[in-house]
Amino acid sequence: MNLDTDRIAVGDNLYDIRMDKYGTVTSVLGNSLRLKFDGTEMSYGVGGVTASGVRVLYWHKPAMNKPRKHGAEQNAAMQALIDAAEVYRDA
Repeated sequence: MNLDTDRIAVGDNLYDIRMDKYGTVTSVLGNSLRLKFDGTEMSYGVGGVTASGVRVLYWHKPAMNKPRKHGAEQNAAMQALIDAAEVYRDA
């Protein structure tokens, strides 16, 4: 199973935005995986989604961006960050 094109393996740490913490992958079976958080295990589907279809898993804690009312400058700054991330990812 992959998350954002990177293979998920037992022992990997993934960030759950609902739990607001990292969990350790304990199993990867077909289209599901299990993460352990301080003794509690939870299951996830393909792409790090819950049973309700909402993506909650990421490799690292996502950066939150609070949009402003007039966001032209902010949109340009965000696009620059996206472009830089793509260059870094492709390197």
